Amino acid sequence: MLLDPEALTDPAFLDQVRAALRPAGGPQAVGEIFALWPSASVARFATALGLADRMPGAAYFAQGGAEIGNNKANFRAIAASAGVPTVPGEVCRSRTEAVAATCRFLDQAEAVVVQQAHDGAGVGNQILLAPDSPLATDHVGARHLHHLAPGRAGAAAYWQERWDWASADGRHPVVVAAFAPNAEAIYSEQYADGFFVTPTHCHPNSPVAHRRRAFSWCPPSVFVTGSRWSERQLVACHQLGE
Repeated sequence: MLLDPEALTDPAFLDQVRAALRPAGGPQAVGEIFALWPSASVARFATALGLADRMPGAAYFAQGGAEIGNNKANFRAIAASAGVPTVPGEVCRSRTEAVAATCRFLDQAEAVVVQQAHDGAGVGNQILLAPDSPLATDHVGARHLHHLAPGRAGAAAYWQERWDWASADGRHPVVVAAFAPNAEAIYSEQYADGFFVTPTHCHPNSPVAHRRRAFSWCPPSVFVTGSRWSERQLVACHQLGE
């Protein structure tokens, strides 16, 4: 069943949820609300049921806090501050900055990737190929590929046409990065709170955990405190990769 954000707080839907929970003792029998995507809508749903205290970080997510992490521009800043290596790239906040970054990276690589701050799985990506680039044009890391006209004028023409798309009409910054043609994608989702970091498929309340528990090995939870948070998160990711 698909639910739009408004449906989560529809009175009729909330009554259905309460009725479904009644045999188990009602909403107060819920131990934790664990959302695969903890949006403000889910926080409002938890609050409407009187269960905001059962959703870790509900107040944070209710104010759109998920946008801090679900943003490629923010990720680059966080990764840089934690010393996590990333492909060369820049966060651009104007068409002029995007043109300059595109030209700089095309001097170093045969192509660059344009990334919307939001969207995932390559949906918000476009690959810009230099005029003489021999790279294949069927790469799955982007929805569209563009062969640029030669010189700075080619980059300027692209951004004149595509800046509004890339920036969501100027609402968000845009990432321009060098294209790594032989990179491999590795996906790792971690559950983190104030005490530990562990893969989501190992978290006891995760729907994914219930499906995989019979045949999945989970690395030990990594406990975190204070300023070592980022380092410990990386350790957990390495453990999962191994």
